[in-house]
Amino acid sequence: MKKNWLIIGGLAVIIIVAAIFLIPSQKASEQHKFATVVKLSGLAWFDRMEKGTLRFGEETGNETFLLGPPKADAALQVQIVEDLIAQKVSSIAIVPFAPEALEPVLQRAMDQGIAVISHEASNINNVNYDVEAFDNAAYGAHFMDQLADLMGAKGEYAVMVGSLTSKSHNEFIDAAIARQQEVYPDM
Repeated sequence: MKKNWLIIGGLAVIIIVAAIFLIPSQKASEQHKFATVVKLSGLAWFDRMEKGTLRFGEETGNETFLLGPPKADAALQVQIVEDLIAQKVSSIAIVPFAPEALEPVLQRAMDQGIAVISHEASNINNVNYDVEAFDNAAYGAHFMDQLADLMGAKGEYAVMVGSLTSKSHNEFIDAAIARQQEVYPDM
């Protein structure tokens, strides 16, 4: 479990550091304003990400913050990004609820010179950089291998994702099911 928290915190730091290198040259003494936008506020996963985000700000002297909508709604995420554009933040790191819905507003952010980094959105176009924690297909196959081992490669199982619009979740679940169909026909 501790390893998972280290990975989450590490991802937050990687996203923010990537944003630094994407920001147009500014004087070293200038403070940057890094925003991280998550799918949904109040989830333990993103609460932990916020700790890493805030720690980075403390260690570098930059302003860092994490925010997300109170419910999983792409329109609310779009509004948050619009507000961040108006605030002229240096960068936006985003975990999109529905990547397609955010494409236009993320393009507007980039047009305003804001560095945009995404996570859990391998199909997104309007970002400077997308950070994925792992190879989703390999993760899904590994997940199914572990499940098959525990089940003796027989029986029924169920899969769930955070939402049907969550690209990375669906990629690893699709890969897990493909692995099961290919290697474990009795499941």
